[in-house]
Amino acid sequence: MGSYIKIDRKILEWEWYRNEHTKNLFFHCLLKANWKDAKFEGKVIARGSFVTSVKRLSEELDLTSDEIKTALKHLIQTGEITKQTTNKYTVITVSNYDSYQELTKQIPNNSQTIAKPLPTIEEEKEIKNERKENRDGWDSQSVFSESRFNEFCELYPKKVKNILTVNGEYAYLLQTTPSLSEDDLIAAVKNYAEACRILKTNERYIKNPENWLKDSTWIDYLPENYKKPEEEKSKNKFNQFPQHDYDFEELERELLNN
Repeated sequence: MGSYIKIDRKILEWEWYRNEHTKNLFFHCLLKANWKDAKFEGKVIARGSFVTSVKRLSEELDLTSDEIKTALKHLIQTGEITKQTTNKYTVITVSNYDSYQELTKQIPNNSQTIAKPLPTIEEEKEIKNERKENRDGWDSQSVFSESRFNEFCELYPKKVKNILTVNGEYAYLLQTTPSLSEDDLIAAVKNYAEACRILKTNERYIKNPENWLKDSTWIDYLPENYKKPEEEKSKNKFNQFPQHDYDFEELERELLNN
């Protein structure tokens, strides 16, 4: 049973699927996790967990330490994994590990497994449309306060054009991320606006708010993750040369005399 993992095709809709580093790290965690309890230095490492370190993960995946740390932060933020760190090593646990290691149900008295047929193109379109309708159709009053959402829109450094789409993404994010509060989002959007101001980001390069929410850019601007960029000082290409004050009238007289 431990020689394989089971991946549902719904993984294609996973929010980190297009983020190569985060996706690769998650699959790596699935493959590295113990399929049964094991011992390490006298401590039981439970099924679904494994002992590692940022350095080891960096070497195994050929990524930098910062890339590993960012990917770990993503997976922890959205609940795919949990992490416990000691002064010697880190234990990573895959959440809901059993769903990736279930025994396949078998037909009685037969060695053939029951295979669920793959959805057709039409069925996939229906699933995507249903998912979009669910996003746009959240009852916002049951998820967040209208005043806080309006505050979010006012703080966002780019004009909100499609209020319903942003409303749907905002509500969907809060509904599906229990660890995230409105205060967190408001703090994150304040930091994002500040960064855009300091870096003098052209409006065309500022993300639309619905995408900022959907692709999890907000994570980098949470108070615990945000690093305020430095103000750019005005540069004078002649500053490296000594500066002098001249009496131009006196210089003109000297030139005339000469």
